[in-house]
Amino acid sequence: MSRADSVKAYIYYYGRRGWYNEIVAYCDGIMARKGKEPTAIFWKAFGLGMSHGLERARQELEVFHNRRDLQLPVTVALLYFAKEERDGDVEFINSLEAEMAVAEEMAKDAGLIMAARFCLLTGDLYRASKFSQKILQAFNGSPSTP
Repeated sequence: MSRADSVKAYIYYYGRRGWYNEIVAYCDGIMARKGKEPTAIFWKAFGLGMSHGLERARQELEVFHNRRDLQLPVTVALLYFAKEERDGDVEFINSLEAEMAVAEEMAKDAGLIMAARFCLLTGDLYRASKFSQKILQAFNGSPSTP
């Protein structure tokens, strides 16, 4: 197992267990060693949103909102956190939902996988299945395995 795979395994394990503060601490440790690692920042924002408040997660995620490789998972996460807020900004939610279709069409496999994992960890099984199906369709007929 590569180093990147073991990092993801720890994050996913902590997320499944509901140990969101551990995700934040683990991602902080990664960023202390590697600098501003985008994947670590994304999962740190997830941990912050699930444990400390949605506003902190939104602040972390909006930094990466325009990155093409992270556009789908960030849009999915921002939409989730915006809907979870008590006084959710309806215009912001509508703009994210409109952006979702574009982000989904442009997403690469890594973005789809990250978005599907986020949806699984937040209980959105419909979207997780939808993103997983897109990944499988991309590998349909391919000799390699995903």
